[in-house]
Amino acid sequence: MGLSGAFLHGAVVYPLGLAFPLGFVTVLAGCAAAFFGGRLLTATRAGAVICVGGWLLASIMLATQRPEGDLIVPAGFVSYTYLLLGSFLAIAAVTLPTLPLSEAERG
Repeated sequence: MGLSGAFLHGAVVYPLGLAFPLGFVTVLAGCAAAFFGGRLLTATRAGAVICVGGWLLASIMLATQRPEGDLIVPAGFVSYTYLLLGSFLAIAAVTLPTLPLSEAERG
């Protein structure tokens, strides 16, 4: 998600002549699905931490300018909002309490 988010968060479509940030919305929905999906599939916080760790590593590496001057995630409102909202989703996925297992799930 971090790799695709770095390249797609700035994609904009113009239906009916109005700008809609389709890449931004799609990437954040994918981040939420990955973070919370990892948590739900493992039933522990470790699943979310692994997904968040991968997203964070890729996002930080691609938002850092290389010595040659190359930069994938440029400075700007959309980029900062993507990183901030992605971080909020990551924090929520890792820190929200888990629901206790029902009797049927415990076996």
